[in-house]
Formats: sequence, structure tokens, C-alpha cells
Amino acid sequence: MQPDFDEPEGAFFDQEIWSPTPAKRKGWTLTAWFVIVVLLVGFVALQNMADESPQTKPQQERLELIVFEMQARYIVGTEAVFHAGKEDQLKQAESLDKGGLPQRLRFAILAGELGGPKDALVALDQLPDDDESIRAILIRLYGDYEQERWKAPSVSQAERDWLRDRLGWFGELALNPATQQSAAREQVTAKANWTFLTFVVGLGVAIVVGFAGFVGLVVFLALLCSRKLQGGIVTGSGNGGIYAETFALWLALFILLQIFLPLLPWRASMLVKGAVLSVGSLAALAWPVARGIPWSQVVRDIGWTAGRSPALEPWIGVSCYVMSMPIIAIGLLLTLLLASLRQGILAGFGQQDVPIHPIVELLADGDAWTRAQMAILACIIAPIVEETMFRGVLYRHIRELTRHWAWLVSVVASSTVVSFFFAAIHPQGFVAIPALMSIAYGLTIAREWRGSLVPCMVGHALNNGLLVLFVILVLGG
Repeated sequence: MQPDFDEPEGAFFDQEIWSPTPAKRKGWTLTAWFVIVVLLVGFVALQNMADESPQTKPQQERLELIVFEMQARYIVGTEAVFHAGKEDQLKQAESLDKGGLPQRLRFAILAGELGGPKDALVALDQLPDDDESIRAILIRLYGDYEQERWKAPSVSQAERDWLRDRLGWFGELALNPATQQSAAREQVTAKANWTFLTFVVGLGVAIVVGFAGFVGLVVFLALLCSRKLQGGIVTGSGNGGIYAETFALWLALFILLQIFLPLLPWRASMLVKGAVLSVGSLAALAWPVARGIPWSQVVRDIGWTAGRSPALEPWIGVSCYVMSMPIIAIGLLLTLLLASLRQGILAGFGQQDVPIHPIVELLADGDAWTRAQMAILACIIAPIVEETMFRGVLYRHIRELTRHWAWLVSVVASSTVVSFFFAAIHPQGFVAIPALMSIAYGLTIAREWRGSLVPCMVGHALNNGLLVLFVILVLGG
């Protein structure tokens, strides 16, 4: 059903500025798409090679340990808050006894917390010795506990400090068993309780907001079907091929900057390097101007406008993000299903697959300034750059390419292609593609409806900000 477009995109401009480009410039569409596909496939392949290289193995192991610590804190917090049966909790936690030796050593500590010293020793007996002698120290520690020597005389103070330094919260959990109530024990359980409550509150808020989003989405679709919504995309400029070239050039710049920027002999903060990488790639926007499209037309085509209602566009972005919550929920379920299937395949090889962004490591281990830099990159710079190129340039190209199709078919096809490319370029891996595509679908709804990228950028920033806040809170306390 073709919606009523009573007012052209960017209608707050006067008629003279709104006038489309007089001459239609045909772009090298097929060549541009060949370059895009080759670059995207190459980029994903390079990412996979980097993930499997020995140099990145420590980072992957650290990400796995961060996720495992979140899970372990949640389990311990559940037991502490609800006084759930420890044996039942231990059975549920047995699925976490996998991965590399560092995680399995930490699982032995979790088993000792939930089941007792004997369960910890059983888990430790199944493991080989490690280079840092952590296993040997833990065997002596839990051997003392099994004999009810809760002061653990077999473990020296230096070894205790070593456990705290190498194992963090797990080290404190091992050194402060539930049988010995102390200030140190309370600090350990307080962190677990905080993680548990953060998960519970976050889930509760997500359910409430998701329900509101479902209602909003139903109303939105009803208004759309009744032709009471005004669209924001007007096709027919004839310049769609130029924007395919522009996206191909941006993708090439982005990949080249990502490869060569770290090789330059310059010292700069992560914020500066990230800004140079992201904003520098926007130099590709000079291409359509070089190809003869006036900058004023480029700005309108890609959505760099204030929108029909400038004061409302940011709030519409929030509303569109809320309305996309049901779609995001479906995407998350599909990602969990893929992760479960892949985990089952990798389990036979003793490997794990963690579909999580590397930024989590910096949020977990970094200081306040590091976290602030990551928040700026994730919540300001990334939304501007990614929305400009995906929902702005690439979406404009595909909508122009499919403008002769039925409106709904054109929108769905364009949204699917753009969302897939958006998801594929992220470093979480193919397992996370459904979840990332679902987020992108919600942002594309805003783009199609409003024309302006302001709602898309606001929704993108809101999504990233909530994820950054959640990770910080979960690992806080």
C-alpha cells in the first residue's frame, strides 16, 4: 500500500531549495555493488582471521571471563536474595563448566560456593595444572575447607594475594566461604546481589517498555494502513547509483583507516583514534558533490535535515526505538538460538563463542576516563557515522533502485539489505546478526517515516547508551 506523501522530504525548506537536481546522473551501480560485496566479504574474513589469531586469543578469553563473571555473580546473587537451593543452583551452573582453563578454574570456585569444598575439589581434579599454580593453591585451599579448617593454614598470605590479583572477584569468593561471615564476605556477596538486582530491574524495565512498544507498534501499523501517516522518503531523483558509489568509497576508507591507523607512529587517546577512524571515513560524502550533485541536494537525500518538526524529531526517535522493542526481542531470541546451536558444535572442540562487542572489555577493566571515552564513541560518534552511511546513503540508494516496486516491497527489501550490511560489519560475529538486524529495522522505520536522520541517530544513541550503562552497572557494586 503506497502511503500518502503529501509533503516532500525536507518540506521545511522553501520551494527553491527543495527543487530536485535538474540533471539526473547515472552512477556505476553494478561496479559499486561488486566493490561493496568484495570489501564486505574481505572485511568479515579479516575479522574472523583476527579473532582466531594467537594475538587476539587473550582478548577473546577475557571477554569470555567477563561474561562468565556476570553469570556467576547472578547465580550467587540469586541464592543470596531468594535463598534458593544451592544444589539446584549448582546443577543449573554445570553448563558453565566449559571453555578454557581460566574459566574452568573459576567454575571450580563457583562449585565450591554452591556445593561445598568437595564439589570444588571434584571440579579441580578434572583440570590440568596451570602455569600460574592457581589450581594447586585452590586444591590446598579447598582441602583445608573440607577438613573444616576455615582459616586455610595451608595457603600463605602471598598466595592469598596472588589469588585476589589473578582471579579478582572469584579470588575473594574463594577466600571468604559462606561459613565465615565477615566484612570481606559481605563485600563479595554485595557485588553478586548488585548484579542480580541489576539484571532483575533491567528485565523488568525491558518488559514494561517492550509492552508499551508493542502497543505503539500496533497503533503505528494501524495508522500506516489507514494512510494517516505521512512518509519522509521521496524517490525519483535518479542519483541512486551515485550513492552506491559513495557507500563503496566509504567502506573502502573505513577498512583502510582501520588497518593502517594503528600502524601510524602517533600517540593519541582511544577517543581521538576512534573519532579519526569514524569521522575521517565521512570524507566519502565529498564524492556525490564531485560527481555533480549539489551539496544541498546531498544533504536532503541522505537525511541530514532537521526534519518536518525539528523539536519533535528527537522524541520521535525515542518512540521509534521503543516501538522496535518487540522486533529486537525476536532478534535476540534468534541470536540466542544461533549461539546455542553454535555452542553445541564448538563444545566438541573445547571452544566457546561469545557474541559480544570488544568494547565490553574496556568497560569492564577501564577506569572512569576510559569508560567515558567509550561512551562518547558508542553514543555520539558511532550513531552519527553509521546512520549517515547506512540509513542515509545506502538506504537512499536501494530505495531509488527499487522505486518502481510496490512501496511495501521496496521498503522491506531496502530495510533488509541495509540491516544485514549494518549487522555484518559489526565485530560480534554472524551469531549476533539477527539481534543487530532487529535494531537496524527499528531505525529504518524512523528513516522511512521521518526522512530525517535525527530520529535514527537518537534511537541508535539510546540503544548504545543503555547497553553501555547496563554493562557498567552489572559489573559495578
